[in-house]
Amino acid sequence: MSDLDPDLKSNIESDKHVVEADEDNTYNDVENDIYNDATNNIDNIVYDDENHDDSQYDIDVYINPEERRSRLRPVFKNKKRVMTALGIILGVFLIAYIVRAQTFNTRFFPNTYINGINASFKTPDEVKELIRQEIEVYRLEIKSRENEATSVSGKELGVRFNFDSSLNEMLKKQNPMSWALHYINSDEYDVDRVVDLDTNKFTDTVYGLSFMDEASFKESEDAKISEYKSGSGYSIIPEYYGTALDKSKALNAISSSVKRLDTELDLNEVEGIYTDPVVKKDDEVLMSRAEVMNKYTKTVINYPRGVALNGDTISGWLGVNENGVVVINSDAVNDYVKQLAGELDTVGKPKKVITSYGKTINVNSKGYGWKINQPAEAQAIKEYVIRGQDISREPVYSSRAASLGETDYGNTYVEINLSAQHLHYYKDGQLILESDLVSGNLAKGHRTPPGIFSISYKQRNAILRGPGYAAPVSYWMPFNGGIGLHDAKWRGSFGGNIYKTSGSHGCINLPAGIAKQMFENIDKGCPVICYYMDGSEVDTVTAQAQEEKKNENNEALKKNEEAAKASQEENPKQTEKDSQAAKAEKAKQNTTQKESQKKGKTKASQTAPAQSGSDEKTGESTQEKASSKEQKSNLKESKKESKQPAEKSGSSQTKASENKETKGTKENPKAVLESPGKGSAPTLATGQSGNP
Repeated sequence: MSDLDPDLKSNIESDKHVVEADEDNTYNDVENDIYNDATNNIDNIVYDDENHDDSQYDIDVYINPEERRSRLRPVFKNKKRVMTALGIILGVFLIAYIVRAQTFNTRFFPNTYINGINASFKTPDEVKELIRQEIEVYRLEIKSRENEATSVSGKELGVRFNFDSSLNEMLKKQNPMSWALHYINSDEYDVDRVVDLDTNKFTDTVYGLSFMDEASFKESEDAKISEYKSGSGYSIIPEYYGTALDKSKALNAISSSVKRLDTELDLNEVEGIYTDPVVKKDDEVLMSRAEVMNKYTKTVINYPRGVALNGDTISGWLGVNENGVVVINSDAVNDYVKQLAGELDTVGKPKKVITSYGKTINVNSKGYGWKINQPAEAQAIKEYVIRGQDISREPVYSSRAASLGETDYGNTYVEINLSAQHLHYYKDGQLILESDLVSGNLAKGHRTPPGIFSISYKQRNAILRGPGYAAPVSYWMPFNGGIGLHDAKWRGSFGGNIYKTSGSHGCINLPAGIAKQMFENIDKGCPVICYYMDGSEVDTVTAQAQEEKKNENNEALKKNEEAAKASQEENPKQTEKDSQAAKAEKAKQNTTQKESQKKGKTKASQTAPAQSGSDEKTGESTQEKASSKEQKSNLKESKKESKQPAEKSGSSQTKASENKETKGTKENPKAVLESPGKGSAPTLATGQSGNP
């Protein structure tokens, strides 16, 4: 420091200056240059000792003030010029902005749209003219469901310009000084009052359009399950979007479009004009319902005799309740089962019977045959339908028969001709037993009912008890309530006309041996066919035999007369004697014949004792027995001609041991049948033995 020039040192100590930054960049640059030059002047300082301490010198860069001022003077002059220029520019801009803003006192801002018309930089009158021009050529294209687009002109719609102050009022609301901002932002306005409508003309035109015609409206429909189609089941019909619309809402939508001068309007896009379907084809509940219904209608139940239940019928039973659940109509199922019973039931229906006499007759089946248990079968059907099963089965029966079909009595049955008083028992189609019988007493009103029945059970050693009688029987086989087959040991004869005046209380009386054989060969449930058949009565057979005998006698008398006449021609006297003898013989024969017929009728009408077996035996005359034998012979000849069963000789009857006990028979010697009164069959009771 001591080596420095004294003047320099003095200046440094007295004029120490720290250069501070100026806000002006140019000024700072000049200051930096001065500072750098001053610093360079002390680069050659020589220290007088080696162990000097720089910290003892408080030296800042020295800058000559005069030099500093001279060098900064041009900088300040340039800065003033710049600021002056900027001020001038800004002033011009403000003046131009304000002048431009005055334009928007009468014109709309840029990017301004009124009812879809570009109103930028336009006066209200210019906008009105544009609207007026647009109205003149304006057309609206309206789209609706299931119709082609309809184009209507503004003139047809009664469109007219509204010359009110709406646009001017809109212009007054503008702030002219903000006009520059509208180059960035756009403004859109809908002014309904700019376009006006002739209400009557507009309404008439719109309501006259085809899509507004209520006669052509089609209501929307939800997706739904189709009708059942045989073989393919159910399917889902997609929803339908109908053409029916709210005319008032459609009118308003069209009015709004016209006032905005829209060129297109799709009514389907306007909310609330159409009522859309609620349930669509992909609705889960709907699809689930269709699945259940298809499962139900896949059910197939094959019944006997070719009767089948399938989806064609089941589909008519299905419905949906208020909770949307698929249900089976029970009444419809019951009706079907009733119809099914009408086809398959045979109880109570006439059955064709080919009699042992060769004649086919119809016999009503009173309590015998097939009968469906309708409530049980209806329940079973519903269960099978719910499972959707394919099955072959027979109905639930409350009554069964031997076989299916009209002849449901099969080929094992008892045939009782109540007119002929004769019984045939067929087993597996073969005649194994036949016998005369005595049925219910016609004179006392105990007529044995005709019909087809079945053996209810069979029992040994029963007592038949009724008013005034109690008769023990060894073989009891009831088939119609208290009416049944049994032995009648108190009778000495069977068949003929006995039943008319001396018959039973309705039961079928059989010889003891026949009853035993029947008991040993018949089973519970075996059909019993009882019938009356014209032409097979015993009286008819007897009359036919007598007529034949009469014809033979007449033929013999004729031959005698012819012989007598020839003899008279040869010997008149002898001929006269012979003629008288022939006449006497003829008179005698006629008298004998008449007496025989009269006697036969008298015997047939006589009443045999009803209470005593011994009286019944003595009451029959020799002539009645002979007549009975002759009737049997005639009937057997008739059977041989009309029907040829297996061997009908004595060997055709089964000779079973009298001591043989049939398996499953009941032993109850105290059991009896008791009749409640006249005309009723005997019923089971207990009591002592007595006469029938």
